[in-house]
Amino acid sequence: MNMNLLKMLRDTTPSKNQNLKHLKTRWTDTIDPSSVWQEYPRMQLRREAYQSLNGIWDCEITDSKNLPNRFSKKIVVPFGMGSLCSGILDVLQPNQYLWYKTWFRTPFRKKVILHFEAVDQVCHVYLNNQEIFYHEGGYTPFEIEISKYLLEENELILCVQDYTDTSMYSRGKQRLKREGMWYTPIAGIWQSVWLEEVEENYIQDIFYQTRDDLKSIECTITSPEREAYTMKIGNQIVKGFTNEKRIIPLEEVHLWEIDSPYLYDVTIQMSKDFVESYFGLRLITKEKDEDGYYKVFLNHKPIFIHGLLDQGYWSDGVLTPPCDEALIYDIQTMKELGFNTLRKHIKIENRRFYYHCDRLGMLVIQDMVNGGASYNGNVVTILPTLFKYMWNHYDDKKHDLSQRNETFKAQWLQECRESIQLLKNHPSIISWCVFNEGWGQFHAKQVTSILREEDNMRLFDSTSGWFDQGCGDFLSIHIYFRNLFLPKLDNRICLISEYGGYAWNIQGHSALESAYGYQRYTNRESLNIACKELMKQAGPLMKEGLAGLIYTQVSDVEEEVNGILSYDREIVKFDKDTFKL
Repeated sequence: MNMNLLKMLRDTTPSKNQNLKHLKTRWTDTIDPSSVWQEYPRMQLRREAYQSLNGIWDCEITDSKNLPNRFSKKIVVPFGMGSLCSGILDVLQPNQYLWYKTWFRTPFRKKVILHFEAVDQVCHVYLNNQEIFYHEGGYTPFEIEISKYLLEENELILCVQDYTDTSMYSRGKQRLKREGMWYTPIAGIWQSVWLEEVEENYIQDIFYQTRDDLKSIECTITSPEREAYTMKIGNQIVKGFTNEKRIIPLEEVHLWEIDSPYLYDVTIQMSKDFVESYFGLRLITKEKDEDGYYKVFLNHKPIFIHGLLDQGYWSDGVLTPPCDEALIYDIQTMKELGFNTLRKHIKIENRRFYYHCDRLGMLVIQDMVNGGASYNGNVVTILPTLFKYMWNHYDDKKHDLSQRNETFKAQWLQECRESIQLLKNHPSIISWCVFNEGWGQFHAKQVTSILREEDNMRLFDSTSGWFDQGCGDFLSIHIYFRNLFLPKLDNRICLISEYGGYAWNIQGHSALESAYGYQRYTNRESLNIACKELMKQAGPLMKEGLAGLIYTQVSDVEEEVNGILSYDREIVKFDKDTFKL
């Protein structure tokens, strides 16, 4: 056993029972609670008839499923309970119920759809004293056609339960007992709630796919009933019928590239329905470079993945950014530091995040959100870290990796399908990451094959870290506490999908006094020197077939202080040339 590594692992053991400081960001005090997150949530299918329901709602926490007699608290939607911006810092317990209530009037007189972008974890929806919907899953949106329930003034009520890590539902990095790389949970509504008015026959969805010639797209527009439409792509006019695939040669060809992320503006008229949209023309493929190594190719040109782990946590909003400007700040700052990719880690983000990556030219590797039972830290973290690839051929058909229940396996797979369908129009997304470090992993080969049926135009990282099953497009490894190295290459793209994680705890800008990270530093100079030395190790590996690096991480999160940014986003810890390759 490598005793030095074991000591380093023990040194990262988080301290318990500390009070968390709820840090503000530079945007916290600019928020108007009555008019927060008013931006249109779904930028690839926009209508003028839009009404945000975000703002101050009544709420109550109870121990029973019975509707409370009164709502004694206020909560700011769309910030989850447990966040500073929500106004309620309590953590919802698995045996409790979080009730929401709001009133709204709407000018709409046609078909009205109520949208919830994300509610964690299980919820019942009531409108005007009738239960109208039930939803499971805390990371995917859902919508309800509510026209027949509407009155002049409408009472909307939600009843939410959140089991966090006491069940097998998808939960990401949330844990009731926060410590180390497991974070404070939120509960309830944590993304926008909104209404839109549509025609009886309306455009439900649009799907774009770039064809191999890089000069045309396949486009399918769906609606309840087949109907003619007119599409305008820039100055080009295209006519077709809904619910039919249409191949469209483009009169003007502008490829979507990292440094020139061109987006085609699109409008579609179908009878009385009119929507605005966009797409990017680009192909992602696995190909060999001139030296015979497999790499990620963008538009048939090799690119090196120079990226960051992006957990999407905020000191004031937890899972919810304080505002749209804050989302943009993270993406732009990482681009300015020389990174071209964000690995959105164990979280389905606000849809505007992907829109900003599309328009700013930031590539995205999108993780699926993990679920399953509790994880054995020795099995999924310590032993694989200590013994490199001793665990590389772990058979996830025979052994338990915290996903035993067939019902929850099916639920998790359905949420993965929904996540891909939700996001697969975004040109910035180049790959889906299915399992991370064995958290809830099962039958990776079979699951990867199932999910490829949802999207065969992107790459798949089947098992990031360890417990590799030899499937997917990436040989994907995590390296902490060691010098960078390459495993034995195979017919996949070699990606170091996590590394670094060097920690610097900046007092006054950290949520806790203690620090968790993979090597610790006490000042900016020593941290930057160490990371520059780490980057020097990457150069030779790139010549030997390394296709990408994902550094841990964009920002500090609670006790984990290994971010490029401090948790409150006030401090950029690194120089502009530190991560230069």
